[in-house]
Amino acid sequence: MKLFVKPRRAATVALIRNSIKETGIEVLLMKRHMNDRFLPGYHVFPGGGVDESDTPQKPVSDEHLNGMKFFSDEDKMNYFTHVICAIRETFEESGILLADAGDGYFSMNNPETHDRFDSYRKMIFKGELDMIELIKRENLVPSFKNIHYLTRWITPPYSPIRYDTRFFVALSPDEQNTCHDGDELVTAEWLNPVRALSMYKKGEMKLVTPTVSTLEFLSGFETAVEVIDHLVAEKVSSPARSF
Repeated sequence: MKLFVKPRRAATVALIRNSIKETGIEVLLMKRHMNDRFLPGYHVFPGGGVDESDTPQKPVSDEHLNGMKFFSDEDKMNYFTHVICAIRETFEESGILLADAGDGYFSMNNPETHDRFDSYRKMIFKGELDMIELIKRENLVPSFKNIHYLTRWITPPYSPIRYDTRFFVALSPDEQNTCHDGDELVTAEWLNPVRALSMYKKGEMKLVTPTVSTLEFLSGFETAVEVIDHLVAEKVSSPARSF
């Protein structure tokens, strides 16, 4: 009898912004290295498996639940763990840090700041520093208010590598630039969801079903704010939906 692999918890983020050159929105898609064990050569959103260090060491205030409602402290902690994972993986893979300084996103426009955080990024990738410690060290706050839960996908049982992945959507910070890690991910492209789906259908881009589904969802909106407003309204109307 074949035993199925237990899926590892994971989180991924569809980073969106208003298109710079055209109308509509753009989403960040990153191409995985052809030698990767999981989805080689596929375009994906930044994301990856949950690490032990992603779990907050103390309870997080309910004000950071961002409209989500849970019936137990364990469920709430699970939510925050996935959000921290999403922040860490996005930073590792794209260089974008979804953290706040004051009332808005943290800026990396200053060259000295950029270089310092680039060093942090390498340390996190090597396991020499965890995301919670980095945020604390720099007096930042995880950008809970800007990260919105979308859905959940689990890799089919027959796959040798499986993930139980929570998908989030977040506005990309204006004052930060993307930079693929060069290891697992070899390109970083901002694409209109409709164009990305067209490339996929023509065989010009490899995508898995959850990515296709997310792009189809995003293709129904003209602006990034419309996407976020829709997700916020959905949480208000159905706050206790399955996480």
